[in-house]
Amino acid sequence: RIVPNEETELLRRMQDKEYLLKFNKNLFIYRNQRKNLLALAKQFYYYGKGRMKQIKKNVIFQDFILSAPIAFGFYLLTLIVFHPLWYLLPFMTYLFLSIATAMKASVKYKKPSLLFTMPILFPIVHLSYASGMVDELLIRSRQNKKNYKINISYVKRFVTKETS
Repeated sequence: RIVPNEETELLRRMQDKEYLLKFNKNLFIYRNQRKNLLALAKQFYYYGKGRMKQIKKNVIFQDFILSAPIAFGFYLLTLIVFHPLWYLLPFMTYLFLSIATAMKASVKYKKPSLLFTMPILFPIVHLSYASGMVDELLIRSRQNKKNYKINISYVKRFVTKETS
């Protein structure tokens, strides 16, 4: 029920039972590349939903750190109405780190195109992840507001069949 975060939940349960987990540098997981930005955004949206399901099930301190994209999304929304110069510092830091990471990856993988694509991908990934987390967090309150209608004629037919 925690898909797509099931492997993290499994590892957490294994650690709780004090299994010894070892890193194997020869083990690889291959995943398909997303074909477009919308598919990438959907992927990280569902990652965020899975993370929030896991947090709701068994919260630990790390989960607060992993929910930083929610704070970043809220911060970006506040920039619309509140924008003194000092308040832009987190945004400028994010921009600087995005460009620095893109430069490092561009050199490491010898792909100059990463210098231009990564700073665009970072906010898409982070904000999609945050929106998935928020959506999953609010899902219970939305479900409580739904009015469930029961088809009485179907219930009567079912009861009549079972009792005869």
